[in-house]
Amino acid sequence: PDPVKGGGHAAQGSSGSRPVAIMGSSLGLPVEYPRLSRIFGEEGRVRVDVIRDKTQQADAVVGIGFSSGFSRLDESAMSAVKKALAQRLLDSYWENGNRLEVTFIFKLGDSEIR
Repeated sequence: PDPVKGGGHAAQGSSGSRPVAIMGSSLGLPVEYPRLSRIFGEEGRVRVDVIRDKTQQADAVVGIGFSSGFSRLDESAMSAVKKALAQRLLDSYWENGNRLEVTFIFKLGDSEIR
């Protein structure tokens, strides 16, 4: 697995209508570039959408907002976001609203996933 390095916020939405956009690399979690995806040359951008219950009492709901077109890459991104939720790494982003969009870019030849 390749670690996620560096990164930052892509943009921050205001409380309410606009989601908070986050680059996956800003989460500081290792994100696996699946071995078979490397072998088959699969690359792409995945956006994972996270929506918190209005009462903010329930766990976040996670889904693929934009698929890379490759299930292995999508699943790797989804797994990273679920880990971030479990480790409470997204808590500070909830202050800006109840919707997050976390984007990962999988590109072969790069030393990291962005």
